[in-house]
Amino acid sequence: MSTIITMAYLLVLGIVDWKKKAIQLWMLIAMGTIAIVSRIAEYILIRRGISIYEIVAGIGIAAVLIIIGLRGHMLGVADSIVVGIMSWIIGIRRAVATFLLALIFISVMSGVLLALRKVKLKDTIPFLPFMFFSFVGVVLCG
Repeated sequence: MSTIITMAYLLVLGIVDWKKKAIQLWMLIAMGTIAIVSRIAEYILIRRGISIYEIVAGIGIAAVLIIIGLRGHMLGVADSIVVGIMSWIIGIRRAVATFLLALIFISVMSGVLLALRKVKLKDTIPFLPFMFFSFVGVVLCG
């Protein structure tokens, strides 16, 4: 269930990020609310415990990525928050694997676009569509 929720939300956020190059705050709040509700539902229905480790690690990952994003301007704050929320919904390992695969995808795509002179070095490329495709890859490959 959490995989489907995450995939649907990443698809919506990816489309919005691609079109507007920004994510609205209400979308992040909605994703966080959905994450909390889905985790509570899993706890009630499946009796899967909520680990303090997952909560702290998710917040820690988001905080580190936000600091990197603010300092280096390579990653947006919304992207960092999405990775933190994903780590809480689907687990830290899958979220980090998705993030790293998205970094690989965007690096290759950026190199190709720069070589073809479709973008300039200072241009920004939306990150969340690559998060969606890498999440699909992580789900399909296990």
